[in-house]
Amino acid sequence: ANTSCAGLGMRTSAPSFSRASVSPRTATRLQVAKHPLVIDLPPQLISNVPGTWAYDTMSRRIREDILSRVFAENDFDPEQLAALKALDEELQTAGTSELRDIQEDGGPDVATWRTIMAQYVDAKSNWLDTPWLTAEFYFYRRIIEAIGYFETLVDPFQAQKDLGLTSARAPIESLTAQLQAVAPAFDAMTDKEVEASLELFVLTALWGNRMDL
Repeated sequence: ANTSCAGLGMRTSAPSFSRASVSPRTATRLQVAKHPLVIDLPPQLISNVPGTWAYDTMSRRIREDILSRVFAENDFDPEQLAALKALDEELQTAGTSELRDIQEDGGPDVATWRTIMAQYVDAKSNWLDTPWLTAEFYFYRRIIEAIGYFETLVDPFQAQKDLGLTSARAPIESLTAQLQAVAPAFDAMTDKEVEASLELFVLTALWGNRMDL
């Protein structure tokens, strides 16, 4: 099934495996537990503690390192610029600026976002007192709202994505060759070899996270 990423028109397709293409040994290794783990989750990260990564992200990085590039790498009209500048002003005083609902902008997720943000809007929470993950996702959704993405379908991060892809072409080709060499031999590997191969996949995924905005 296809899933959209951050409402920016990016599509990824989940891989599918037919029973005929997966051996019993591989199927056992890939089997997902029938019952989810029951664990006590730790408290959510909040961004209001100076010196923490979350604090630096929400009080500085999203404005200076991310939003500034949105301004620099796009040609926005006056209305879009005004909305982005309003967001920028909020972030200058992240510790006192209260969060608001996502406005109706034609997006299919507005109601969902209002449900997510209801407790923080009702409590008049600011950017730093809201859980970090929620606030960061909300930040990107506010950019989408500000530029009228659902009307223009212009991706404000396209330049960064293009640069990330072109600059990584050589490493991608090298890693692809290694991964393609591992797959056919998977069933014949010892457990130790499987562990080493999985480490390669994990490290590859970690390296690929550089693409994450």
